[in-house]
Amino acid sequence: QFPDTGLYRVTLIVRNEFGCYDTVSQIIRSYPPFNFYIPNAFTPTEDFVNDYFDGKGEGFIGYEMLIFNRWGEQIFKSVEYGRGWNGIARGKPSKMDVYVYKFKLTTPVGLEYKYTGHVTLIR
Repeated sequence: QFPDTGLYRVTLIVRNEFGCYDTVSQIIRSYPPFNFYIPNAFTPTEDFVNDYFDGKGEGFIGYEMLIFNRWGEQIFKSVEYGRGWNGIARGKPSKMDVYVYKFKLTTPVGLEYKYTGHVTLIR
């Protein structure tokens, strides 16, 4: 384990049963651990509390969030982490309902994580 993200020199020293030693060193890049949390409801009432729907996490560099209505129509898309959905679709406030979300996240080493679920918009 490494204390922070960054470059670290890792050294391996081995010894066999005859007492011979060998050493190899390599610089590696440490990435933050991957974690992601997705809430199940939000309240876009412009009271500055829980006004946007978005996932929160760390350890990824690629980000895509899609929001769909109950008929499967895409009503929101964001490829910018931190730019959540404010409950507006096609220029009008969306009604209180359950919506489908899809997240696609990519880590620095190329792993992809996909999440699909439901979020409740409460007014």
